Amino acid sequence: MREASKKVENGKLVNVELEASNTIDSIAIRGDFFIEPPKALEAIENSLEGMPVDAEKEEYVQALSRIDADLIGFDRNVLVDLLLEALGRN
Repeated sequence: MREASKKVENGKLVNVELEASNTIDSIAIRGDFFIEPPKALEAIENSLEGMPVDAEKEEYVQALSRIDADLIGFDRNVLVDLLLEALGRN
């Protein structure tokens, strides 16, 4: 398992755990943040699963942008940066 965590400016903790081969096989996003609606967290994780590990940063951002969700306490760029860190691409 690969993992990356960050405490963002306003003090929210965001943690990304993933399994990957050539693609992101599974991903779990956890922390003390909020996502509205709450069910959007699963949609966010699903949007990243199956993506190539060598995708460009913008491709990950685009996948996340397709999900209608309000990320409270962090933003999509923080999430993508943690994803890249967990993949060893920081």
